[in-house]
Amino acid sequence: MVHPHSLLRYLAGDIESIFVRRNAAVGSSMVSLRFKSGAVGNLHYSASQSSRSFLERTEVIGQGENVIVDNNIRVHLLPQGRRPRRIWPGRQLF
Repeated sequence: MVHPHSLLRYLAGDIESIFVRRNAAVGSSMVSLRFKSGAVGNLHYSASQSSRSFLERTEVIGQGENVIVDNNIRVHLLPQGRRPRRIWPGRQLF
């Protein structure tokens, strides 16, 4: 399993700057990152999400396509102009 911060560093490279905003009362935080590569990233941590939601979700937004990884076990591809599809594991959700 990969920590979300490690995944962002793997995808975008070394971090140039970081901004953190915490709400200790509810256990949530927001992290904005700027990478030396020019990419930007955001992490949102919440301790109050619905028990039915995925615990972790990573979304990578590129030119014309998005990739979503839920709980580090499901991968969805959302290509521009085509039907979204689950690419791993193989069972279709959409």
